[in-house]
Amino acid sequence: MESEITAAIRSDRPLSLKGKLGLVRRLSVPAILSRLTMILMQYIDAAMVGKLGADASASIGIVASTTWLLDGLLYAVITGIAIQLAQKTGAGKSDETRNLFAQGSVISVAAGFVIAFAALLIGPYLPIWLGADDSIRESAATYFIIYEVFAPIDALNYHAGQSLQATGSMKLPAVLFSTMSLLDIIFNFFLIYPGGEHTVFGVTFSCPGAGLGVAGAALGTCLAWSVSAVILYCYAAFRYETLKIKRDTVIRISRNTMLLTARLSVPLAFTQMVTSGAMIMTTHIAAPLGNVAIAANSLAVTAESFCYMPAYGMASAATTAVGQSVGASKSKLAKNFAWTIIFFGMALMLILGTIMFFICPKVFSFLTSDAAVASLGVTVLRYELFAEPFYGASIIAEGALRGAGDTVAASLMSLLSLWAVRIPLSYLLIAGYGLVGIWVAMGIELTFRGIVFMLRIAFVKWKSIDEQNSNN
Repeated sequence: MESEITAAIRSDRPLSLKGKLGLVRRLSVPAILSRLTMILMQYIDAAMVGKLGADASASIGIVASTTWLLDGLLYAVITGIAIQLAQKTGAGKSDETRNLFAQGSVISVAAGFVIAFAALLIGPYLPIWLGADDSIRESAATYFIIYEVFAPIDALNYHAGQSLQATGSMKLPAVLFSTMSLLDIIFNFFLIYPGGEHTVFGVTFSCPGAGLGVAGAALGTCLAWSVSAVILYCYAAFRYETLKIKRDTVIRISRNTMLLTARLSVPLAFTQMVTSGAMIMTTHIAAPLGNVAIAANSLAVTAESFCYMPAYGMASAATTAVGQSVGASKSKLAKNFAWTIIFFGMALMLILGTIMFFICPKVFSFLTSDAAVASLGVTVLRYELFAEPFYGASIIAEGALRGAGDTVAASLMSLLSLWAVRIPLSYLLIAGYGLVGIWVAMGIELTFRGIVFMLRIAFVKWKSIDEQNSNN
């Protein structure tokens, strides 16, 4: 049974502005809530580890950009499958949708094992390559390896969630990601800290604890993923009619699926390599500034996620709305959806950025007990917040381009913006302004990127994947 969203997009009746806004709201709100719970998990991890001191925060911060790189490569493969699912759903090809979901399950988990194996190989050496201080190298490597070994389970979790969202089922992923945050708190509490007495809201109590520190933070997050993956995938594969894998289904990875997934995923993976590569380079540039600067940089990124993570939720909505509209051969409707979500996102980012400007001292006091880290983090974040609306525009526009299968242009634009603007400016400004210079460079680059992506949306002409294939 097709979702209400799919039925509205495929209907022959034209959608009014009110109808479009209603669909955008139904698509966006669950996706935004999902992302907000992910932000909460980041805040929880940062705050719980931050209580252990600047070195513990730096241990995670030094490898964070590399974990984003590997996760991004994995997600690129899964997103390539989700784009096809959205377009096939919009075209009403139910049997092909179910078959593609089954194939995507195998492809996603296989990609997860590749990521896990790569992490095991490079993990012991990564902190050294990034210029980490001797005092945090061992803990940083341990965190990285534990986090990435769970990549196959993360792949299953993400594949199920993306597939549900691409086919119009937004609520269950939002609910489960919320549950994941609660589980993250529980697992972290027992794994990070040693057993003993704890005081919460004035109540003192005794409880056991593993005392694993930074390693416990990685393990707690991964266990929370695992619970979500089991529930989410079981629902998608065995209960949700649009994706349901039937008992007599024989899963064969077709050559066409592999080629199309590669065609969509490779540009996305390239974009992730460009983006994360720039972040790794930024971490390397900042490393000589010391552990306080590394910790402040990492926590500032975490604090900023309050502003930009909702835009990623809206980008998921844009992928679904644009993908299904293009699949239904309604390119004008696809572009209307893109602009509606972009403007909505920019307004939201402006509001959230303004709020963060005033509350960030409180946020950093929650994330770390180190006064020097908190002070520097507040300073650098405030220099960058003016760019949030344009950052939101670039994130959502990229989601819209993904939905239409227009991934190559997004990759090239990200390459230009990050490596021709941010990195050179960071090198230029760090000499005189330290970490502040890096964040000023980031703000300038995000504004530039937002403008470039909106220009692409304005002038691009979209065709469905089936039309593209028939022309090749």
